[in-house]
Parts: sequence; structure tokens; C-alpha cells
Amino acid sequence: MFRTAWRGGIKSDEGFSVWLGRDKLVYGEGKRKMEVTVDFGANEVVIFQVSIGRWDDDLGNAADEKEKLRIADNIKRAIEWGYTATLM
Repeated sequence: MFRTAWRGGIKSDEGFSVWLGRDKLVYGEGKRKMEVTVDFGANEVVIFQVSIGRWDDDLGNAADEKEKLRIADNIKRAIEWGYTATLM
């Protein structure tokens, strides 16, 4: 289940959050965060999966493919709660 947590923010009861900025979003799980590049169109948000990579607190280690897919799915579901989202 999703809810608006703050202006531009979407929070899931699964423990993750998505904050939508001008040209990026910030994905968070607990205290961990990562920036993901997005493009806001008139009717949809395009999420650039290639930009899902490193947590801000662990820049030395990239997320593996399984984690990237999980994060992309979480972001897509959260955005689709209020918008139309496309993964690229």
C-alpha cells in the first residue's frame, strides 16, 4: 500500500520510499538512498534503469542485477500509484 509521505514523496508499507524531483528521483530503503535519473513527460515518467546503481552510503559497490530489478519494480509501482511509468 502506498501513501503520500511528504510533498513529492511516496511511501510504501513495504519499507521503501520514492521522492520525485525535477529531473531525478530519490529511492530509499530505511536510511539508504540512491538517485535515479528520470524524465517527466506530459503523461508519464520514464525511469532510466541504467542509472540504478549505487547506494549513497556505499559508492564502492554497485547493486547487482537482482537488486536493480527489485528497485526498478518498486519505483515503477510507486510512481504508477499516481502517474504512468515506463522503464527504459
